[in-house]
Amino acid sequence: MFRPDKPELKNKIINEINQQVSNEDFIILIESSFEFVNDLLRTELKNKYNLLSDFALSHGGLIHILYNRNLNESNLQRIEITIDNPTLLIRYVKDNIVFYLAGCHLAPFAENSQRRIEELLIVRTMVPENEHLILIGDMNIREKETKFLEKSDNILGVVDSGDKRKTWYRYFFEPDNINITSRFDRLFFSKNISLDRFELFGKKYNNKKMELLSDHLAIKAQVNIN
Repeated sequence: MFRPDKPELKNKIINEINQQVSNEDFIILIESSFEFVNDLLRTELKNKYNLLSDFALSHGGLIHILYNRNLNESNLQRIEITIDNPTLLIRYVKDNIVFYLAGCHLAPFAENSQRRIEELLIVRTMVPENEHLILIGDMNIREKETKFLEKSDNILGVVDSGDKRKTWYRYFFEPDNINITSRFDRLFFSKNISLDRFELFGKKYNNKKMELLSDHLAIKAQVNIN
């Protein structure tokens, strides 16, 4: 979930996260802050999750990762990206399977399309070619920028989740622009990973009026490593 641009929504966002979370392995917070994550971990969530001590910095705030208390902490490692990159990358071993998980908040604005691809390529170089990789977050990517992912031998070695629903709404800032939306938030993963479930939350309707907790919706996904 994302840090609210309207501070009065913070408690609603925290409540929604608590309602949506069951027993997921990881929670990635984009545009987070120390205050927000501290408040989040004052709720019942603290009984299920620990906060990764490391974080990453992006143009919109911090990237935090919470991991399930049932996971073996000794199998969890942050992978340091020495080049300036708005990504928090970790390596984890579960059931003798190694995988890499990256929370991303890539460069904004249409003119930065090349920079976004470069940011993803930097992450890709940090992960061994044959290892499992999951990339998720606010990619700020436009549809035309990811056409190359349709090729099986694309340079990133990942595929898109395939879910075409919009995840960003200008309506959050400008109620008169209800139809200006985009699919900025993405889930990419290696070809040896399959998607079992992909859900969005953070949007509700009350008396036929749309209510948003943020300009972005949150992704809730379950993947299977083959």
